[in-house]
Amino acid sequence: MCCEPPRHHRHGHAFGGGECCCGPMSFRRFPSKKERLERLEKYKEELESELAGLKEEIERLGG
Repeated sequence: MCCEPPRHHRHGHAFGGGECCCGPMSFRRFPSKKERLERLEKYKEELESELAGLKEEIERLGG
């Protein structure tokens, strides 16, 4: 589910599985600073994991 109501939604779709499709920019459903920080840390971990996978792919393709 997206963190923004449909009329404010800037994307044409929302990702399934309960994930926020807006990335780290909007956290209206997470009112406390602690919850926002936890969400950002989770998002950071996901990005770091994806980056590591991309680096491995580049090394594999590069030689």
